[in-house]
Amino acid sequence: MRTPNLESRADGLPFFEGARRPPRIEGPQILVVEDEEPIAAGLTECLEAEGFTVEWLSSGAGVESRILANPPLLLIMDVQLGDANGHAIYCALRAAGCWMPIILMSGSATLTTRELDESSAFLAKPFAVEDLLRTAASLNVFPSATS
Repeated sequence: MRTPNLESRADGLPFFEGARRPPRIEGPQILVVEDEEPIAAGLTECLEAEGFTVEWLSSGAGVESRILANPPLLLIMDVQLGDANGHAIYCALRAAGCWMPIILMSGSATLTTRELDESSAFLAKPFAVEDLLRTAASLNVFPSATS
């Protein structure tokens, strides 16, 4: 499986034109749940370069309790984890009343918009970081440029 396109912009600006760098917040802002280390490392590096604090979990074990105890600003999660089904975790979080934005991603699985709510999205791997940031912005993850 190929990793996402993780090249940064040469001008040093954020990948998504409408986004400004978010303020640093104590603790993780974005939780990445991905069982493939090269993909997780690339996502973490690019998101940190955009000003986010990132926590990475390499398996689905304990994700629900971790999120319910301290929800991140955004959850980015693989659908096909080695030990869990990311879509099942997504459904359990929604059933528990957790409505933070969630981006599900997969290199082989696909989800339809009927399987997701308006505060969620799906990205097919491989994807460019620009697509990830654009998707996050569409879920209102970034602070408003006017605030």
